[in-house]
Amino acid sequence: METGITKPNKQSVSFRWSPELVEKLKKIARQQNRSFSNFTETILSRAVSIMDQAEEDVPNATTAAAINEAKEHRKKHKAGLSGDSSIDTSSVDAMIRTTLR
Repeated sequence: METGITKPNKQSVSFRWSPELVEKLKKIARQQNRSFSNFTETILSRAVSIMDQAEEDVPNATTAAAINEAKEHRKKHKAGLSGDSSIDTSSVDAMIRTTLR
C-alpha cells in the first residue's frame, strides 16, 4: 500500500571525527531541536556554497591583469613617478588613454 509520501534521495556516509567535535555538534543540534544528521548536512551544505561562491569571485586572466595594472599605476602615482597624474574623464576613451600612459 502506497502512502503517496516519497523519501528524499539520500546517501549514507561515514566520517571519523574527534569525539570532542561530535559532542559539540550534537549539543548544537539539540539546542536547535534538529537531528545530528540534519544539522551536519546543513552546515556542510552552507560551507560548500560559500566555497563555490569564492571560486566564482576569482577574476579571469584578463581581469586579473587589469587589476594588477591599476595597482601598479596607483603605486607609481603615490610615489610621484607617473608624471602628469590627471585623468581625463570626459569620455571612456579619454579616461583609458590617460590612465594607461
